Amino acid sequence: MRTFLSTFSSNVLTRICLLGTFLLGAGCSQITSTPPAQTAQATPKAASQPAEGAFADDAHPLTARESALIAAGLDPAKIATLQRKYLGTLLDEHAAAATAQEAAQKLGLVLRPETPEGASALVALAPMLIDPLRFDNARLALDPVPGATVDALYVNALSKYELQTIAARWSPLPNEQSWVLGVGGLGRSFPTVSVSSPGWFRDVAQPVAPMRLVFGFRSAEAAGTIGYVSASELPLQRWVHVAASLD
Repeated sequence: MRTFLSTFSSNVLTRICLLGTFLLGAGCSQITSTPPAQTAQATPKAASQPAEGAFADDAHPLTARESALIAAGLDPAKIATLQRKYLGTLLDEHAAAATAQEAAQKLGLVLRPETPEGASALVALAPMLIDPLRFDNARLALDPVPGATVDALYVNALSKYELQTIAARWSPLPNEQSWVLGVGGLGRSFPTVSVSSPGWFRDVAQPVAPMRLVFGFRSAEAAGTIGYVSASELPLQRWVHVAASLD
């Protein structure tokens, strides 16, 4: 066996040596082969840059109002112009709902109560806080603005209707469980107010209880509405923590 392996190894080595001699005789110094094709490197694309003043995750170009806000910067004259412009759009009865909402949001970013334009805006926004059709836009404009002046608008806003809702899960259907927590209003009706109340909370806040905390509850069995009213009025010119529970 050892003789056979020795003979086999000798034959293989002889053939390899002969092959090398033949290649050298032909002028080849090394065995060559076609090199592998180089993989083309992908050229990185330029990062998409957001528009100046936009957030990095903004998927839409800046609107005209956003561009105006950026251009205004801290210039008092430009800020005053924007306050007048956005308030005018917000008070325009013919403005689309989306347009009025955007104007309210932008007004909240530039509203300066200490300026003449800002003071005029607060006068116009105060009655909107008790208007059931416009109080959402009033809050969009006022919520971002700090300071006691704006705080006073909130704490002094008393609804002309029977109730100013704080929080609720209420349905006009008698067989659905509902609850409401709010502050009693003035309980006025047409023509004293331009839009009549639907009267959902008349059974809860009856008799009228202005400036008192009101809690109403109705079970799913349609057993009638139960209403509770605080013994004293809520104080003005300060924030008050309120709560209600039902066992």
